[in-house]
Parts: sequence; C-alpha cells; structure tokens
Amino acid sequence: MISAAENAFFDTIANFDEFGKTTVMVPFVWEVDGITGTTLKAINEYWTSRQRQANSLHEISYRACFKPQLPEFFIQRLTTGGDAVYDPFMGRGTTPLEALLMGRKPMGNDINPLSQVLLSPRLNPPTIKEIEERLEAIDLSNADEEYEDLLHFYHKDTLREIISLKEYLLKREEEGTIDNIDAWIRMVAINRLTGHSSGFFSVYSLPPNQAVTAKRQKKINEQRNQVPDYRAIKPRILKKSKSLLKDWKGVRLDAFENDLTGVLSTSDSRKVLLIPDDSASLVVTSPPFLDIVDYQGDNWLRCWFIGVDSSTIEISQLKAIEDWEDTMTDVLKDLKRIVKPGGHIAFEVGEVRGGKVLLEENVVRCGVKAGLEPIIIMINDQEFTKTANAWGVDNSKKGTNTNRIVIFSVPERSDIISAIKHCVLSVINWWNADMLPLFESLYGESWKDFFSKISPKQITQEKTKLATTIFTNRLNSCIKRKLGDKFEIANDTSFDVTFNVNGEIYPVEQKLTTQPVNAKYHTWTGNHVSNKVGPHLLIRLEIDDNGKITGVYVGLLELDRCDITKWSSTKSDVNYATLKLRWSDRNQLQDILGKQLQQNSFIRFDYYRLDNSEEE
Repeated sequence: MISAAENAFFDTIANFDEFGKTTVMVPFVWEVDGITGTTLKAINEYWTSRQRQANSLHEISYRACFKPQLPEFFIQRLTTGGDAVYDPFMGRGTTPLEALLMGRKPMGNDINPLSQVLLSPRLNPPTIKEIEERLEAIDLSNADEEYEDLLHFYHKDTLREIISLKEYLLKREEEGTIDNIDAWIRMVAINRLTGHSSGFFSVYSLPPNQAVTAKRQKKINEQRNQVPDYRAIKPRILKKSKSLLKDWKGVRLDAFENDLTGVLSTSDSRKVLLIPDDSASLVVTSPPFLDIVDYQGDNWLRCWFIGVDSSTIEISQLKAIEDWEDTMTDVLKDLKRIVKPGGHIAFEVGEVRGGKVLLEENVVRCGVKAGLEPIIIMINDQEFTKTANAWGVDNSKKGTNTNRIVIFSVPERSDIISAIKHCVLSVINWWNADMLPLFESLYGESWKDFFSKISPKQITQEKTKLATTIFTNRLNSCIKRKLGDKFEIANDTSFDVTFNVNGEIYPVEQKLTTQPVNAKYHTWTGNHVSNKVGPHLLIRLEIDDNGKITGVYVGLLELDRCDITKWSSTKSDVNYATLKLRWSDRNQLQDILGKQLQQNSFIRFDYYRLDNSEEE
C-alpha cells in the first residue's frame, strides 16, 4: 500500500516543471510470477547541467558515474537530517559524499577496493597546509620497483617519483600509520596518473578512469610523435588538492547534531554484512549496466598504484539479461534488509544496446521479486522531446543518454514476521544460555557426550527430533505472547499453527531441522507425508558439537506455488519425507532470518549469525 508520503512524492514528480517542461506520463505494465501491475514512467528534465555546480569535492574522474544532482534530488525529498543514505555500487562515492554534504550519514559499498580509497579521504579532508607539509616531508628520490612498460606513459624521473610515493603509502598502510593526509595524497595521485593535459603525471593519454594499456600508449606516442617529459608530481598533487577543496569550508563531523561517521565496505553487493539491518532511510545507486563498461580494464593503473591486481576483483560483467536480473534481484533483497520499512530505493539504470534493452523495466521486475513496491519510474531526459512516448527517449546510439530511475518503497514489515524474527532469536538465546545446562542436569551428561553414542547416520535426525519438540514449543509460547489472538497452536493435525492475517486465517506448517557446522546437505525432514502442503515456516538451526546454536535460517515457503520443490518419501521410513528446495522456486521462499544462495539447481542457506541476537 502506498503511503501518504509516497503519494506526495509521486505528485511532486508528476507535476514537476522547475525547468519549464511538463511531465509526460507513460504506463508500463509488468508481470512477475503471474502477478501483474502498472507503474508509470515520468519523463521530464529533473536535474540539468544548467543547475548550480556541485561541490568541488566531487570532481574526480570515474567511469559511468552519475552527477551529484541525482542523489541530491532524492536525498532532499526523501530523507531528513541525520538519516543514513547508502549506495551498494558506490564507485567514486557520489551518493555517500553528497549525503555527508547534506548532513546525512554516508554508507557505501563497492567490491573494488579502489572505491573506498577514492571516497574515504573526501569524507574527512585535511587542510591545504597539512597536505603541503606532508608532501614536503615525503622523500621521492628512491624507488625499488621497476616497471619498464610504464615508461610509455612517464619520464623516468616522474616514474621514479610515482613508484616512490606508492611504496611510501603501502608501507604506511602496512604499518597502520596511514592517516587522512596520506590517504588524501593517495586519492589525488590516483586521479593524476594519466590524462590529456599538463596537470597530469603522464604524457598525453586517456584519463585515469580509462587508462589504456602500455601497448596502446606506445601507439598513441607514435601517432602523436610525443615523448614523455618530466613532470614533478608534488606540485600537481597540491594544485589538484586546492581545486578539490575550494568549496570545502572545513566543517567537521562533530559540527552536526547527528552521528555522520561513514560506514564503507568492500563486499559483494548481494551480501554486505557490514551494513546492519534497518540502518538506511534511502538508497541511491547505479549498478553495472550489463557489459557496457570494463571496470577492471579501465582501472588497472589505479589499482596497480594501490597494490591491487584489478584482474582479481570479481566485478560483475554480465552479458545475458537473465543473469543480470538474477544478480539485481539478489542485490535488491539485500537492500530490502538494509533499508528501514517505509524507506526508499532509487535504482538508476539506462537504456543499452541501442535502446533495444530498457533496463528500468527489468529492474521493476527484479524489485517485485525481492518484495519491494515500485512507486514510479523517472526518466531524466535533458534532450527532452514529447515524441518519445513508448520508449521514453529517442536514442539510436550505443550506450546510454538518459537517467532512468526506478523508485521503490520498502513495505512496512508485518507484525507477524517481526514477531517470528524476535521470538526465534529469543529462543536461541534461551537455548544457548539455559537449555544446554538444563539438558546436562537432566541427562547427567553433556549434549556432546549424549549424542556421541548415536550412529553417525542417525545423529542429525535424532538431534532434529529432540530440538523440534523443545524449540518449537518454546517458540510458539513466545509468539503467542507477542501476537495474542493473531496466533493459535492448531488442533488440526493437517497443520501446526495458524496466524490471523488481516482477518484471514492462515494455516502454517512448522518445519525445523538441525545441521552441523559446514553441512553439505540442505534438506528438511518431516512426518505425515500426505499432509505436507500449504505455507511452511522453515527453521534451520546450525548446531555445533556441544549443542550450541551458532546460526539460523528462517523462511516462509509457499509450497503450493512451487513448480518443482515437493516432499518425497524416504525408503527407510515411510513416516518421514525429505523436502529439497529447488533454486527455480526461490521466489516462493521469503527470507526472515538469513539468506538463500544457489548450489547447482538447489537452494543452500547463508545463516544469520548470532553474535547480535536480541533478548526476549
């Protein structure tokens, strides 16, 4: 359900006329797993090069990055001071930096460590005096590394200075003594490595965000009849620093009323564990557009300078749209975890392959699969024309020439889902703290000693039998206390419990299974095979040899909607069956705690780790 705030945002976009143009609205009808909907595309010029210049701190080069006016538009309208703003594909860090400049908490992630190197020092810049004094103190007269191919870019003395600075910075990092001044110098040096003017370290070349190979640079030199001349790097670093800091007024983090300390990660964007649940109010991001940009190849020289081999960075370069959709669905699932209920995600893409692929339409479907609600699709077209109805723009060129942003809202979480999550964590705390000592006092031996007498083939099943009775009884009592009349333990043997969802009775099967740490198999067992239909609350406990629960997965499976996943009887015991979850049915399983991962054609599980469990 769309909230009043979202209706107001929709109206703002639909009626936008700040630059004298009327918004054109085009319906997009989508279908996901038999569910259909319509989301409107709103085409206008929402930000433009004619607007005021962005803060000078943004002025570093990076391939395929959006202008600061884009995140500013959404931060201004969808957040308030102190809110956290996150970007899982932060690149040069435009979104987190703009968030900080607007008094919001910056959070970002990028699998390429170069991104953190580019952004972190701009979140806490040094003064020009500090930069100047540090540059004077650094000795660039000696260098150990030899890299002859780079002489196609640099004069031998310039190359010596570059390598000397690189070795100084890597040593400081290894020692743990690198500070914000060193980090700033490194960031600026990275942006002066190659370019087309005298302000760069190299002879005429492509910018550092598109560094050519040494072989290609040799050709450029021959074609231009040029030889690298000596260019001192210190004055160029200082000059660029002055340019970057011209709009920075020295505001410190403690000048704000809220904690604006940045949180930066270098993880796969589908699973960013450093970013907590419900921590961001807004996401503004732009993922890789299929295989349009070669981020590894373009940044090889910058990565070399920070001691990283760019070819080892697992940046997605997906050619097949189906693979891209699968990846973006997983990313959006993680964003749903990170963004607070009622928060928003602005997901920017473009039309690619000559306008034949409109990625915003794929993004809508990915978001719906991830459990998000699409509000509107914005198309920012600075070459605006009303003739572009169905497609939004007229574009026959390779690449992109418009910003296309799908705005999602993160739905308010059901109090039922919240209760399940809270109670599972509460029971786990009880199990680890109280149940295991109680077990030992009742049986006269520890969990480990008790189960050491059981056949290895039967041990998991026996642990599951015992855990199911103890755990689910305690869990159901907890849920009953939390939900009252909305929850009942069922008397009907065809299911276990019922929830009252908006007045509708919702019968649910509870299925719990245990697995040892690092288990290879990912199945559930259960008795009364013929009754294994309908919704399933699946609880998977990772238990170590001493009986301690170390991880948990909880999910709600709509089994009747699955195409392949079914219960199948075991030959050894007709009263038991096995449920093997198929990856093709992953959209029928809603994660509550933990995540789904693919293992061949089956689902395997990434457990929720329990070092931050809640108390009952």
